[in-house]
Formats: sequence, C-alpha cells, structure tokens
Amino acid sequence: MVDNVWAWEGGNPYLSTALQVVDVDPMADQSAVRTRANVRRRRIAHAADRFPLFGRTLTVAEINEAEERLGTPRGRLLAELLTHRPVTGDADPGELADLLDLLDTTGFFELAAGLGAQTAPRAVTDLHDTLDPRVLPAILPDPGARTFAPLLDDAAEPVR
Repeated sequence: MVDNVWAWEGGNPYLSTALQVVDVDPMADQSAVRTRANVRRRRIAHAADRFPLFGRTLTVAEINEAEERLGTPRGRLLAELLTHRPVTGDADPGELADLLDLLDTTGFFELAAGLGAQTAPRAVTDLHDTLDPRVLPAILPDPGARTFAPLLDDAAEPVR
C-alpha cells in the first residue's frame, strides 16, 4: 500500500477504487465481493476490452489486487472513503445552475480562491443579502442515507 493514500500517484485515486474495480456496492459483504470478483475475472479473461472501467481496460491482476484489498479492514475502509455517494436525483439541475450563476456573479469563487482580496468583503455581503437560507435546503440535493458498512476486524467479523 502507499504511504499517503490521498496523494495522486499516477492518476486520480477516485476513478478506480477497489469497489469500482470489483464492481460492488460499498454495502456489499465479503461473499458478494468474492462472487463479483469471480464474474469480473471471467469477463476479463474472455473479452477484456468489452468491460472497461472509465475508459481503461482492466486486467485479472487488478481484479485480484482489488479483491485482496477489500478483504482487509484497512483496504475496505480506504475504498469506502474514496467512494462517493450516488446522486439522489431530487435536485433540479436548473435550480443548481441558478445557484452556480449567483455564486459566480457575486465573486464567491474568487473569494474562495483567494484572488479577490479587494472585493471579497463586498462579495460576501452581496451573497448574504441575496441568499435566503430558508430556500437553500429545497435547492440543494438531499445528502442521501447516512448508513455505513460495518467495520470489520482481521477475521472479517464486525467490530463492536
């Protein structure tokens, strides 16, 4: 394993987590991981180019490594931390685009990037005066369910 799991060494670590390589949900148990890994290995052995992951052709060795990583508590936790929650679909893209335009016109992004030091106070004041905090929950997407897979010990048993 790498020393700094958050370092981008050779590519974006979010694009090929062990869960994505094996093609399982973060809530999948160890038997589901084994089953999906076997299915992926067979598919890769017969026609690897038909099953790319984000435009990259996988190898059987990569699937073996991903299955092995998901078999350890540390590897499983790392894969879960690198996996984004799916979008709930409740948000209206038009409303989110309006919010993006509002943030852009008030100079909020310049403030966040540290580029607009002279205009930052005015941008924050304009943004605060423009946004109604009672409306934001209806515009922003639902954060989704807050359930997590159980943390497993070295014997693949849930930690209590």
